[in-house]
Amino acid sequence: MKSTVDDYLHAATRPSTRRSYQSAVEHFEVSWGGFLPATADSIIRYVTDYAPELSISTLRQRLAALAQWHQSQGFADPTKSLSVRKIMRGIRRLHPQKPKQVKPLAIQALEGIDRWLEHEIEQASAANDRTAEVKAKRDRAIVLIGFWRGFRSDELSRLAIDHISISPEGMSLYLPSTKTNEEGVSFRAPWLSRLCPTRAYQDWLRTSGLVDGPAFRSINRWGQLGTGAIKPLSYVKLLRTLFERAGMESVHEYGSHSLRRGFATWASASGWSLKDLMEYVGWQDIGSAMRYIDVPDPYGQLRIEQQLQQSLPVSAPIALENTEPSGIELTFTLESYQIKKRGLELAREAIETCCLKAFNAKAVRGKKNTYQLTIPRNSNDELTEIIDILLDEMHEVATSRQCFLVAQFTDLATGDTWE
Repeated sequence: MKSTVDDYLHAATRPSTRRSYQSAVEHFEVSWGGFLPATADSIIRYVTDYAPELSISTLRQRLAALAQWHQSQGFADPTKSLSVRKIMRGIRRLHPQKPKQVKPLAIQALEGIDRWLEHEIEQASAANDRTAEVKAKRDRAIVLIGFWRGFRSDELSRLAIDHISISPEGMSLYLPSTKTNEEGVSFRAPWLSRLCPTRAYQDWLRTSGLVDGPAFRSINRWGQLGTGAIKPLSYVKLLRTLFERAGMESVHEYGSHSLRRGFATWASASGWSLKDLMEYVGWQDIGSAMRYIDVPDPYGQLRIEQQLQQSLPVSAPIALENTEPSGIELTFTLESYQIKKRGLELAREAIETCCLKAFNAKAVRGKKNTYQLTIPRNSNDELTEIIDILLDEMHEVATSRQCFLVAQFTDLATGDTWE
């Protein structure tokens, strides 16, 4: 059948977005009693009435739906008026709300869940309980793939057996579209010595007998598989039930995004650069990525303690004449996340002023982006600690200006390098 223009326009918007916008428009017309096309004054009365009970993000979503309706019908968009924008700023100030985020699934919790599922599989196999075995193997594949690939529930829901292949290197998973990429994206998951997503998926396929269609489906009390994929919203209940049965506490703090946040936090704490993490998960925007990462030392205890140890104690000061200065050469480059390059200049200026000035940094002639530093130190271990802290500070400055940083320190005396 030949597609029409309306078909293509309809396909350009995600189904979930269409449903959300339709619900918002109905809320304005039916629940509140508004009329379309709307005026700026009616939009202001609408958001004012619901400001005390709805979050600012929900109000923005409602305005986006109303804006889309007016634009698609050829009317002027009242939500873009100056008065509406001022009202939204006032609501944000008078009703500040801390963003709600689900708890990330820590790697230790993942290991505990996997051990519990392995025990469930062994018991079900011994008792010839097909229903329990099929559910446990499905849940194991969901959790491990969801964690190691940082998938959201909608991505897990859209995984299809036809688009998943296994090779000696690992597993390739293709999604025809994602939230940030409508052209289709291929993801890869490796074979691992433990907590292996590829092996868990193989076991699930072998036991379920599935050869095509949705990868993850509902299972009834008799062990029969449904024909459709598990709905995205159903993953919250599925995961919380699984976590509770595995012995975890406060399961209400977890959700479908816990797998994605858990991987992002683990990768960040394990030394992955923000650039590598964004490329692996598929984030296009640094702000989106940072919302998923929990800092491993949120109170700064480790960093503060390290700096305290380097401070000169009042009771027993270290003689400065015993401190051996080291000539260190630093080369670093910056790359902006954005099209506008102003952030590069700001990041470089901030690094030079806030990070390098204390070490008498001087630009090296003939070498682009290269500086020579003088770092006092009492031992090689102390020099390494100082450079590690300096690297952290430089990365923080670069990230705050939405830039990637690549840096290398070289000890001119010994040739040792840090990066």
